[in-house]
Amino acid sequence: DGLVPTYLDPETGAWNSDHITLGALGDSYYEYLLKQWLLSGKTDTRYKEMFEQAADSIINKLVKPTGSGGAGMYLAEMKRGAPLSKMDHLACFAGGMFALA
Repeated sequence: DGLVPTYLDPETGAWNSDHITLGALGDSYYEYLLKQWLLSGKTDTRYKEMFEQAADSIINKLVKPTGSGGAGMYLAEMKRGAPLSKMDHLACFAGGMFALA
């Protein structure tokens, strides 16, 4: 679905964590999918496709309303496939990332 955990096993190349976040340890992955496509002059479409898949999953799984009135929004994290009602301050880059897209 385009969302990746925070840790990668350097020997096997397999993801080996159950924590998904746009905060610390996860932010750069999503940010650079988009930037790599832009830096290629929009010619390397694999990064665009990976970003679009991740962006759809971020919107559908991690964007949550704040409070009972839902006047604001935040980017939740996931652990073991379930959303966590927590947003790391490093996830604040996401607004700019979506604006660039």
